[in-house]
Amino acid sequence: MKKQKQQLKQEKVTSVDPALDPKAIFERGFVTKEEASKVDLGKFSCKINIQDKGLDSEGIWVALITMEDGALYNSDVSHGAIIQCILLNDSLHFMPNRTWGRVIQAKTNGKNRPICERDEQLPLFMRTQNAYNAELGDKGS
Repeated sequence: MKKQKQQLKQEKVTSVDPALDPKAIFERGFVTKEEASKVDLGKFSCKINIQDKGLDSEGIWVALITMEDGALYNSDVSHGAIIQCILLNDSLHFMPNRTWGRVIQAKTNGKNRPICERDEQLPLFMRTQNAYNAELGDKGS
């Protein structure tokens, strides 16, 4: 595996619709089908990179959860600040589990895309696995 070159962020993004409850989404660890049906999460999408031990990177689509997350993402000088995101695709790095709708955390990276270390997400995934399977199962989005 080789170290991935940094990728620049795309245009500025906004956070998820205020109709959603960010605290409930974060505590649950995923967005429910009902919540997803109320809001077009795609219009709040941006890209971050998932890395495994700082190596091989995968660009994934996420929606930012709060206004603060949007401001941190958009800041070209923010490094290491944690932002909350909802995965909008099934990430290869998180397989074999489907991961659409999961909450993950990423660290800002200045002008480059935020970085999400895969191993740092596993405790949250494990804590929420049973509830996630009951709500979304293998259907994903």
